[in-house]
Amino acid sequence: MLGPGQALGRAGAAPPIHGIAQVFEYFRIVVHQIVDGRDPDGSGFVGVRGEMGGVHSGEMFGVPPTGRKFQIPIHEFHDLVDGRIVRICYLEDWLDWFRQVDATPTR
Repeated sequence: MLGPGQALGRAGAAPPIHGIAQVFEYFRIVVHQIVDGRDPDGSGFVGVRGEMGGVHSGEMFGVPPTGRKFQIPIHEFHDLVDGRIVRICYLEDWLDWFRQVDATPTR
């Protein structure tokens, strides 16, 4: 699902990536497992299990920078048609992020 005003394709991916770089220093994503369910034509499903982490260095979800390190699990599910991603569903454990930076969600 696209965010408000987010463009399709690579152009739409750039602003959120840039935003993450402004909020987290030493940001990294580690992939632990890829489940490849594609057919020979490149269509199908790919699942990714990993984690992301870094140092909270900018405002996020209304929480001012804490300087705390964090590491949270992430899961992504990609639907592909003819080798091209047509939909991505993802799950990130932001509640655990709030716990690790010692903050409380306000909404």
